[in-house]
Amino acid sequence: MNNLSIIRQHYRFLLIQLLFMLFILIISYQVIKIQFINPVPIPTLSSGEYLTVIQSEVSRGKIFDASGKIIADNEPQYKVEIIPAELPKDSDQLEFIIESISLTIGIPKEKILEIIESNKNLDPYMPITIFKTLSSREAIDIKWKTSTIEALSVISIPQRVYPSGGLYSHILGHIGPLDNIEIEDYISAGYPHDSLVGKTGIELIYEAELRGEPARRISVMNATGKELSELVKLDGHNGTDLILTIENQFQEITQTALINALEDGLTTSIQTPKPLTSAGAAVAIDVQTGDILAQVSLPTFDINTMSSSNTDSIDKLLNDPLRPLIDRTYMDSHPPGSIFKTLIAYAALEEGIATPDTKITSTGSLTIRDQYNPEVEYVFRDWAAHGTTDLYWGLARSSDVYFYYLSGGYRSNGTVEFEGLGSEKIAEYSRYAGFGKSTGIDLPGETSGLVPDPTWKQQLYGEPWYLGDTYTFGIGQGYLTVTPLQMAVWTAAIANDGKIIKPRLVKQTISEGVSKDIPIIIEDSLANKKNSLSIVREAMRVAAGPGGTARRAAPKGIEIGGKTGTAEFGTAFDDNKYDSHAWYIGFAPFDNPEIAVAIYVKYGNGSQQGAYVAHEMFHHYFQTKGLLP
Repeated sequence: MNNLSIIRQHYRFLLIQLLFMLFILIISYQVIKIQFINPVPIPTLSSGEYLTVIQSEVSRGKIFDASGKIIADNEPQYKVEIIPAELPKDSDQLEFIIESISLTIGIPKEKILEIIESNKNLDPYMPITIFKTLSSREAIDIKWKTSTIEALSVISIPQRVYPSGGLYSHILGHIGPLDNIEIEDYISAGYPHDSLVGKTGIELIYEAELRGEPARRISVMNATGKELSELVKLDGHNGTDLILTIENQFQEITQTALINALEDGLTTSIQTPKPLTSAGAAVAIDVQTGDILAQVSLPTFDINTMSSSNTDSIDKLLNDPLRPLIDRTYMDSHPPGSIFKTLIAYAALEEGIATPDTKITSTGSLTIRDQYNPEVEYVFRDWAAHGTTDLYWGLARSSDVYFYYLSGGYRSNGTVEFEGLGSEKIAEYSRYAGFGKSTGIDLPGETSGLVPDPTWKQQLYGEPWYLGDTYTFGIGQGYLTVTPLQMAVWTAAIANDGKIIKPRLVKQTISEGVSKDIPIIIEDSLANKKNSLSIVREAMRVAAGPGGTARRAAPKGIEIGGKTGTAEFGTAFDDNKYDSHAWYIGFAPFDNPEIAVAIYVKYGNGSQQGAYVAHEMFHHYFQTKGLLP
């Protein structure tokens, strides 16, 4: 045989191999499509044999804290499965088998028949889960007692567990079975109908990564369900592991401090009797990377409850009036009070409304006349008579009158004595700084809060915008609402000279031994043409120093920048007084900022409960760096 013939034979052989591989791929695709994308009963071959996909479960990706501690893991769970096609066709025999299964696993036979009936349109050779148990002893017992029932098998599957209980509940979320709303989309994506998928939190956002890829075999089966031959094997892999930005001990310290602040804040309420429960949130963020260093929402709950089959416990959580399932760091918004004055100061400096030396006098209140009826006067109170202050001390002492001037200006007898920013400009700068929209954190269900303006008020209430609305807007009250996370991102922008950084909870993924960093994303860079941000930072340093309202948050030996807020809420009590939220924002160290914090406590005062939590967070952060004893 000459060389040319050998070459031709070689190419013919390669062509046959390619055609065979193509044939197998087409069969593989069609079988997977039939079973997972568009489930219908698979037709049998002329010999009575049929093709089926046998899927092997893989381990869901683990989740670690920043120090490498496992905070979401997998443990073996056992499930009992039935293959409908292998059940007896004779009704008496079927009745006997179902009765035996019912007595063995302890669930009514009507329930078993209902599960089988609800899956009748799927491949009859596809296993259907009828029971799950966490006990390996129970699994062995069931397997032994049902060993003669060919249609039934006991399978080991991984169960999601969260060792830290309620410490990361809102962040991690939980997994659960497919519901009627989502089942079609998941099956179209290749999920079996009995899959467990991410429902909330990181488990939901990173579902595609955490799930992994199950291994599949496409095999020829005989009429009795026995595997005759394997046509093709598709390798799978375990889910991707996630490394969080949060370190476990910092999270614990933050949660403990917030619990203490909530308990103390209840004593400040002017209600009679005092409220019995409270709520709060605390966030710490790396000002250069957007890494969330701690994120706590209270009240919390044990996330393992949501992953269990205890419907009573789950219903209790869902119906709890305290709404423990709501993450108050980013899913709930409130008026920020005086911490918002940092935004007003920045806007006023950028617009040339004020300079660091701008002096305004507070006698304890500001009186204005009704713009439509000059005989009517309105009094806007300050929390104290601060005298004459410049911008630094206006912010440090949190003078309301100072920021009434900056936001709405002041007129006397028809003459403009001070030109303020005005509502439209405040709204513009608010949105520019990231308020009124989501931060983009890698968690589901983020609220945007609300940045009001005259058009919004007219459309919603059918009323014009008044000067008083601008005054309350300028001190972080009224219609404005923000989340603690938004305030943390804004505080980080003050500290890092204007970078609005997208916050992130996952900093790294590890898949099959290969690690990949999640990129740092800078959403925007704020204008700073008048060195406004450094002036705001300096004012926050004064506020956190001797005589400032934010001083209690500073650890000994560490200079910080801070700002308190005490925002009124609810209905008025005697003497027209209100309960108040406590807020605190701050960054440290002052000369080279690394960390920014934002704290919200439902009842309390920013200089007390808010500052206390911030102090504990700052102290722990610098203690771990060896800068504090």
